[in-house]
Amino acid sequence: MKILDFHTTNLCLWLKFEVSKEGMKVKMSRNTKTSSLTEAAMICGILVVMSMISFYIFPFIDFLFPVPVIILSKRRGYKYSALTAVSASLIIMILLGLPVGFLYLFMYTPIAVVMSYLIDKDKKPSAVLLGGAAIMLISLIFVLFVADIVTGVDFAKEITSTIESSIEMQKNIMSTMGANEEQLNLMMNTYNNLAETIVLLLPVMLMTISLLMAYINYIVAQKLALRFKVAITPLKDLAFFHLPRNFMIGIAFLMILSYVFSRLQLYNIDVVLINIVMLGRIALILQGLALTKFYMIKYRINNFLRVLVFILIIFNSIVANVVTMLALADLLLDFRKLRYRR
Repeated sequence: MKILDFHTTNLCLWLKFEVSKEGMKVKMSRNTKTSSLTEAAMICGILVVMSMISFYIFPFIDFLFPVPVIILSKRRGYKYSALTAVSASLIIMILLGLPVGFLYLFMYTPIAVVMSYLIDKDKKPSAVLLGGAAIMLISLIFVLFVADIVTGVDFAKEITSTIESSIEMQKNIMSTMGANEEQLNLMMNTYNNLAETIVLLLPVMLMTISLLMAYINYIVAQKLALRFKVAITPLKDLAFFHLPRNFMIGIAFLMILSYVFSRLQLYNIDVVLINIVMLGRIALILQGLALTKFYMIKYRINNFLRVLVFILIIFNSIVANVVTMLALADLLLDFRKLRYRR
């Protein structure tokens, strides 16, 4: 009988302990959920404040809209970050009007959600950048398409009109300064060619903007996350950037395909060809900058000279052409032996 009472008492104590443990788990789960919702609400408030600062004071801070969302996803998960981004966009729509809210909801929120999801799933930084850039490009095209339908504003025509107004203003200034007719005609031809080139290169410009948007937000989020003791995998240094070996083969294939289509007299194939060439050039300049930085680090060139060299490469066409040829040689011969290191 005493043995039975002893076992019964132990069973009761064990059941009491298990119930207590489960109760603690439920309580901890509720506390965690409450804490996550509170943090999400705070981030939502920060996003709304950022949008108001961008609207009334500093117009470029809205480009960093994804940064708080990315940090939140790493701390609390992508579900909370996605809910926060959408909620903030809807509140912005109420406070600042439908057009501004539409811009945040369909241009900034998608890249914030996609990048936060990929970072929460611990994807490679390159995958995060490509995913963010791809969704940003889609968002830009969608926003421009909707703007064209709703307002009747053609983005390409608006760019052309703005450049033409600038040309006319420059012409008037040059006339008042006593410029002759030949100089004015030369300037007009130069600016008209520039306007046509900008419109033709609009697709590659949108791609470049999308990639820069993803890159800047990733870098800023990674740096700020350290202050909150959150680890986001850092990007590799530019010096170790390397295009795939088959990159030029792909570019050559696309150019040949474009040439074949041009012989078939398909519509706007020249525009496609120009954008392919420019995309390849941008990629090779990036490879050239990486090669240049690699050797500047190797030979311990100070930071001030590095910045000067980079500016020279970007803004001097002759130097850019030389660097492009070196980048092509590096792509073929692998001067930095990066494939061996991999």
